[in-house]
Parts: sequence; C-alpha cells; structure tokens
Amino acid sequence: MRHAKVDAAYAAQAVRQADAWQQALTAGRNPRLPGLADAPASTQLSAVTSLRNRLRFTASNAAAPATITAYNPNDPNTFAIRGSRGSRGLYWSGMVLIYEAQYCTSTCQVTDRYTANVTVNPGATTKRFNGSNLYFPDSGNFQNKHFKMWSVCQGSVCGSADTGNLPNASVDYLSGYGDRHGKVLTSAVTLWVYFAPRSAYESGWREDARRGLRSGRCRQCVSV
Repeated sequence: MRHAKVDAAYAAQAVRQADAWQQALTAGRNPRLPGLADAPASTQLSAVTSLRNRLRFTASNAAAPATITAYNPNDPNTFAIRGSRGSRGLYWSGMVLIYEAQYCTSTCQVTDRYTANVTVNPGATTKRFNGSNLYFPDSGNFQNKHFKMWSVCQGSVCGSADTGNLPNASVDYLSGYGDRHGKVLTSAVTLWVYFAPRSAYESGWREDARRGLRSGRCRQCVSV
C-alpha cells in the first residue's frame, strides 16, 4: 500500500474540521460543504461520514512510522499536502509551487525561480485552477512553464490535463472525471518547466556538475 507523506498536525486539523461538519449536519445546519452546498442533508452527511473515517485512519497513521513513497511527479498520491480551505469551504487556496535553478561553484546562486500560487475551485463535474505566477529572477533558463492538473477519486486518478504556457495570471479548467456529487474528490497540481540548458521538461531535483547548474522542485502540492 502506498502512503503519501502527511503532517500529523495537519491530519488532526482535518479530522476536527470533518467532526465540525458532521456535528452541524446532525444538528440540522448546512455547513455548505465544497461542491455539496445544495445537496440534500442526507447526501452531505454520508459524504462527511466517509471522509471523517478516512481522515481518522490517515491521522492515526501519520502519528506513527509509515511507509513513505518517494515523490513521483506522475503520481499525485505521492505529493505533499499544502494549502488551506477557503471561506465557507468553497475553494482551496495557498497551494504554492516553486521551481528554481542555481549556478554553483564553491557556493550556489539562484539564477531562475518560478513561483506559482494556486487556488482550486472544485465542482461536481468541472474544477477551476487559478494561478498567480511570477518568474523572478529570470535568466532565461526556463522556457515553457505549465501545470499538470489532476483529479483523484477515492485514491485513484480519474482525470488529468496539461495547461498551455502559463501567463502571470492563469485560469484553467479540468473536467471529464464523472459526476462526483456526494463523493470524495481530491485535486492536485504539478509545475513543469522546460529547462533550456538540458533541453528537457523537469519537475524534480536534478544536478549537472559539469555545467554547474542545478534545478529542482521546492514544493509540489495537493489539496483535499
């Protein structure tokens, strides 16, 4: 079984949020669950109960030694969990991705850095990814920069797509993962750049001692 790296404090926070949702629904209040705000209370309660059980399992394992699968840019189940739930639970924000290149001799100097701050607005059939993107410092080593967007349905990849070259402010959509009304849906995103000195797309840490160039992923993100 694969286990993504989960911070124990974050897992406990997620459990408390699911408990609060469950208590609100049991008391007859509508907590406006992301993607389920207009669904019947019974549907929302079923989804929250399922999520709560999964989160409690995750939290119990996060506090103990676990088998950690190494980061794989082609498997969103290996991504670290970043970001936070937005107002009324309608979106997920603060998913920060950073890719940088360094020139190293006796010391290293950052020559290029691309930073993307992503917000995801999930929907039952389509989700929107908004990116606030900055390329600085810019030495021209990064050419095409794009996201790969993912949908994960109950742990299995159920949709993915690449964006075009990213502008400073990007808006992209992902659909085709079926109707997720009343079901758990996870969103994930990776940042890829075309690294000109190696003539290759990259989304991980690499080093080339002959060139004195290093490029690498600082953070990749997944929302729950």
